[in-house]
Amino acid sequence: MTTMDQIHRIRMLYYEQGKTLTEIAAIMQLDWRTVRKYVDMEDFNPSPPVPENEVLHQSKLDPFKPLIDSWLEKDKKAPRKQRHTAKRIHKRLKVEAEGYDCSYRLTAKYFWYFYYATNTSGEFRPFDL
Repeated sequence: MTTMDQIHRIRMLYYEQGKTLTEIAAIMQLDWRTVRKYVDMEDFNPSPPVPENEVLHQSKLDPFKPLIDSWLEKDKKAPRKQRHTAKRIHKRLKVEAEGYDCSYRLTAKYFWYFYYATNTSGEFRPFDL
């Protein structure tokens, strides 16, 4: 591991004394690629790790979202008492959709996102789930 003192000396030899990368490599007993790395480097702070919760992943519900959306779009024209509830959507998906094995909570969460993303004028304002 190269210390900050060595890095400072590499940069001083290159920028202040005008030595070439191979000359610095011979003086410091390093590989010329290492010297080039530290000469070109501008930010010496390590990059922060990306938290796992920020990594995007596919939802188990993704394959069924177009089907749910179509049902809910049709429900906008139906009388209020005949519209789908989150529970009804979950039960209907279990019966009709092949390969559906999502929890009720996930289905209900998507239902409410859709419900609140749709304003009274009928426009859909999408946002990530």
